[in-house]
Amino acid sequence: MQPIPLTDVEMIHVYNACRPLALDKHDAFLRDLAKELSRQNVIGPGLVFRAIASIFPKFFDPPDTTGDADGFSFSKSQILLSRWAINPITE
Repeated sequence: MQPIPLTDVEMIHVYNACRPLALDKHDAFLRDLAKELSRQNVIGPGLVFRAIASIFPKFFDPPDTTGDADGFSFSKSQILLSRWAINPITE
């Protein structure tokens, strides 16, 4: 596969898209993205964004937000109390 010329900003978008993905999915995501971009004649920020947006859902596993994934569940008041304990109000 030929190198794909991306600007620094476009590469930052690609790297940022990898951040929420599981580490074992980075390589496959980047390969699929490269295949998608290599099909295009002209590459620009809009095209890179659209390519990322179309491929990203295939590799993203959303986190479990039910609160009991590890057996822990926190109420809003517990979270606020823990924030206060870290940064107490001194007024």
